[in-house]
Amino acid sequence: MNKKFTTVLTLAFSTLVFSQNLNFGDVKMKKLLLSSNNTNNIAFDINGASIAIDTNNDGEIQQSEADKIIKLNIKQDDKFKYLDADKTKLNEIYYQAHLPDNVKDILLFKNLEEAYVFDAKSINIHFKDNDKLRIFHGIVRNENTEKTVIFENSSGLTDVNNVVFQYLDDYNNTRVVQDQSKLSIINCPNIKGEVVLRNNIKELEFKNVNITNFVIDEIKLLDNLKISGLPSLTSILWNDKRYTSIGSERKNPLTIDASNNINLTSIVVDDYSGDNYSLMIDKLNVKGNSNLKKIRGLNSETIDFSNDGLRNLEELDIAYRNKYIYSSQVEVSFGDVKNINLKGLPNLKRFIGFNQKLESIDFSSNPLLEEIDLINTVDFMPQLTISNLNNL
Repeated sequence: MNKKFTTVLTLAFSTLVFSQNLNFGDVKMKKLLLSSNNTNNIAFDINGASIAIDTNNDGEIQQSEADKIIKLNIKQDDKFKYLDADKTKLNEIYYQAHLPDNVKDILLFKNLEEAYVFDAKSINIHFKDNDKLRIFHGIVRNENTEKTVIFENSSGLTDVNNVVFQYLDDYNNTRVVQDQSKLSIINCPNIKGEVVLRNNIKELEFKNVNITNFVIDEIKLLDNLKISGLPSLTSILWNDKRYTSIGSERKNPLTIDASNNINLTSIVVDDYSGDNYSLMIDKLNVKGNSNLKKIRGLNSETIDFSNDGLRNLEELDIAYRNKYIYSSQVEVSFGDVKNINLKGLPNLKRFIGFNQKLESIDFSSNPLLEEIDLINTVDFMPQLTISNLNNL
């Protein structure tokens, strides 16, 4: 009887131990993490010390072992990754055997506060209901690696700039901004107040966050911003005071969806570029913003807010600024606006539209206009009627 009881107890204990082993979806990620030790800086405990995750050396990682890890570097051990001390000759067999296909297994580490990804084929991860993770860096060697990161219901994230995307240029031994990166922040309670974006991200989305002012500070990569349905949002400012050729470096149109922000009052591109390329918005969705008063920096081929509910808009600035505002040293550079409809803007008081090749503008729906600037633009207009504008 005792022997039978002992056998059953042993089996139960074995099953319990087995059930505590983490179930990795990527065997190569498991191999990489099992290579961690007290010198290679892959895994760190609460004291900041590099440690081996597999403390009992059973070739598995139990949840209890994973829970001790506060910081992870998804990075192969250089001693085995390279064949030479100068790190110029890759050990291809080791490298491929320890190169994770993705990084989703990071989610198994429940107490993780910082994650840095250096070696992975792709980065596509969704942090949900996470109150620990506050820093995530995706730094890989392939510039075309797509990176998609979502933080949802995650109170650990307190600063949008703690999510960084870069790739390593081995030839120049430098980190370069990543051209394929998407970040979504959904219902994260500590992303609030004024948010200043200083890191380069290709696509950025906010949902259900309490942002009051959103500032894009000297960023040249962002192509797509989704920041709609935020009742707390009052302003969007794109602030460029450093990159002197930001316009010429842009490859794709800048699209902003800022719809249904009921307290939004201004969208401004504050471009101080020192060349002939204005940083401007190519596509803008502002439907449902009844309190919007100012838009500056729009350069769409066709502009039509007639059905967007912008009855309180007072200032619309579509000017294409050159190095010396109206012109360059040699000639004038013009924007892309070809057609504009100013109907639906009864409270418009200021219209700035210089350096655009517009052939006609109808101001008949804007009786409150007090200022119009069409320098160089008016040269393309056979006729311009302003007789109904008594406030000019």
